Amino acid sequence: PTSGLDSAIAYQTMLLLRKLANSGKMVICSIHQPSSEIFHTLDRVLILARGKAVYEGKVSALADYLQSIGYECPRFSNVADFVLQKVSENTEYFIDKWDDYMQNNQDSSQVAIRRKMSHNSSHALEANEDDSSDAIAISKQPSICLQLRVLMRRQFLIFARDKVTTYVRFGQAIFTAVLQGMLWWRLQDINEIHSDVYQTSYDMSQNLQNRFGGIFFSVTFAAMNAIMTANLTFPSQRLVFQKERLANWYYTSIWLLAKTIIDIPVTFLVVFVFSVIVKFMCNFGAAFYEIFFVLALVALVADSMGFCLGCVAKRPEIATQLTPVTIIPLFLFSNFFVVNTTIPVFVRWIQWIDCFYYGTEALCIYEFNHQESEDGVPVGNEFLNKFKMDPANLWRDVYALLALFVGFRILAITFLIRKNGL
Repeated sequence: PTSGLDSAIAYQTMLLLRKLANSGKMVICSIHQPSSEIFHTLDRVLILARGKAVYEGKVSALADYLQSIGYECPRFSNVADFVLQKVSENTEYFIDKWDDYMQNNQDSSQVAIRRKMSHNSSHALEANEDDSSDAIAISKQPSICLQLRVLMRRQFLIFARDKVTTYVRFGQAIFTAVLQGMLWWRLQDINEIHSDVYQTSYDMSQNLQNRFGGIFFSVTFAAMNAIMTANLTFPSQRLVFQKERLANWYYTSIWLLAKTIIDIPVTFLVVFVFSVIVKFMCNFGAAFYEIFFVLALVALVADSMGFCLGCVAKRPEIATQLTPVTIIPLFLFSNFFVVNTTIPVFVRWIQWIDCFYYGTEALCIYEFNHQESEDGVPVGNEFLNKFKMDPANLWRDVYALLALFVGFRILAITFLIRKNGL
């Protein structure tokens, strides 16, 4: 940890590791030519020469050991520099003396470890391979409940410690909702606008179109906020995940389940804040819980999509570049820019895997269904018919969003299992 650092920074680094060790953690590191101050921050030290041990034990006992084999460290000298210099001058002597020391200390609790360290490198390698094979053969993973509990706790700590990302995410929700509220400020209620039975008035057409635009913008924000967070998270955690999976500490599926359990409430909170502001500033006709329900489902699907992109991408930058290519084309099938029934059949199928399509239609049904003008004209249903939105499709849209959420999660876990095992 001190390679390439000046003496002051190196010492501060070792003090930080010392503090971590004092908290109950085991810290193992390699040190090259340590100063006296750095050397005495260590509890125990293992000194190697030509792949063999020449000393292993307490730092405070090193000077006494050297004196016992005929090498007394001069007063006010750095014992670390002294031992490295003498070992380089007479390596075989130090190796033999350490072998003798182990033979004379059979009652030591560390004798087995010391014997392995004193073997020649080829024998040590064979022993390590045998030990590793035996360990793998007899090792067992913790119970699934324990894995889930520990992983959930760690995911929560990651969320709690990453305050900047959390603040930015909630800040985006509040800022965007307020901006949308100012642009769509207190839309006039549909039942307060005059509309002739034969021809929709200009004010009514404008109001309906504004509401439709506000709905599409809300769905877009819910999706983009979730997907951008998700596809940046996993690439940054990939290295740790792969190392732990290589060590067979837990199942891939349990890791993903723990991550999902922690991520979903956070996503809901962001959508909740956004929905509250948008509902009352824009004066949407749909109930608050209906807006929150649909936007939460859209955010869940987008989160799964972002996680899939994060699994495919090896770095956050790549995931960021993949997002526009994947998401923006889906905007075109949302029924907002063009009525989907006018799209050629050979590309129209994309709407069935498009969360923007299902989310926009579901929220429009909540917003416009059974809405009448001041004159009792069913302008809401007429608007839905204009865009081929059938109120009977509401629960189809809900189930489709749930299916997309599960489907993208399965796709992500399949990719992870292929790369990292079950």
